[in-house]
Amino acid sequence: MRTLNNISAELDHALREAVRERVGPFGGAVASIRRDLDHDGDECIYVEVEYTAPETPFDPLNIVGLDGALRDVAYGLGEHDILYVHNHFRPDQKIDQATLDRMLSKPPRHVRG
Repeated sequence: MRTLNNISAELDHALREAVRERVGPFGGAVASIRRDLDHDGDECIYVEVEYTAPETPFDPLNIVGLDGALRDVAYGLGEHDILYVHNHFRPDQKIDQATLDRMLSKPPRHVRG
């Protein structure tokens, strides 16, 4: 078992850069990256992302893309632990209404004909 909370400089830099590229324009930045155990006791990596530009409308599809991008980065560097991304928005964060309306107007995949 690896030492918990031991994140290599390479992984730390790569994850921070991916967050900056994907959600930096919306005020997103890495608050912390840590290795820990999840609720099942499995080793995992937690990436905490904070958003500090509530006046910039956030596109919710970026959250979906961010999770996958960060997993690709970690797994591409040889990580095998589960990666969790926690997005922290301020209560007054604006959401891109057009994207949200499109997302909510589509029925869930399991209901589509």
